[in-house]
Parts: sequence; C-alpha cells; structure tokens
Amino acid sequence: MVWVLATRAIEIVSSFLLLAVVARYLGVEEFGVYSFIMALFWTLFPFLILGLPRILARDIAQCRSVAERLIGTALLLVLLGTFLGAAIIAASGLFFDIGHEELVIFYIVLFSTSAVAATRVFNA
Repeated sequence: MVWVLATRAIEIVSSFLLLAVVARYLGVEEFGVYSFIMALFWTLFPFLILGLPRILARDIAQCRSVAERLIGTALLLVLLGTFLGAAIIAASGLFFDIGHEELVIFYIVLFSTSAVAATRVFNA
C-alpha cells in the first residue's frame, strides 16, 4: 500500500512540474493547443483501454493458466484501437483543414495514449 501511494505521489509531482515547464516553454497560444490535445487524450483514453484492466484482473483471478493469452489479447485490442485512432486522425486530416503540425501532435497524443493503455494492461 505504501508503494502505491509513493508511486502516485511521484506521478502527481512529476506531472505538475512537467506541466509548469511545458506552459513556460510553449506560451499562451501553444499551451492552449496543448490543453486541447490533453483534453482529447483523456476523452479518448477510456475508449482505447476498453475497461481491460478490470476485466483482466477478474479473468486472471478466475483462471491463472490463461493469463498469458488474456494479456496478449488485451494488448492486441489496444494495438487495434491505436491503428483505428490513427486512421481516424488521418481521415480527419483529409476532410478538415488540419495542418501538418497539428496532425503530428494528434499522432503523438494517440501513441502516448496507447502506451499508457498498454501499461494499464500490465497493471491488471
């Protein structure tokens, strides 16, 4: 329990410090874009993770012999969600007036979301 609290405290402090550095570096307009993208990140995250950590924890607790297969399947689902998100971003770039830099930012957010989702699979 202490390790979980310590990890969470380190995560909060490092996020706060990173946010301060990013805000200072970007300036007002770019930080607004960053805030929009982070809002998009946290909006898309639940759809990408699909509730997998709780489902995995439940299913692995019921039958440990299939744990490797379940984790592999969960990671495959996260990967497929990532590709689907990449396709949606690419399509939005074609149909809407989105610049190259914004598309790159969206891809960075998508792949960082996927990385977080993949680590949440292993936390189950």
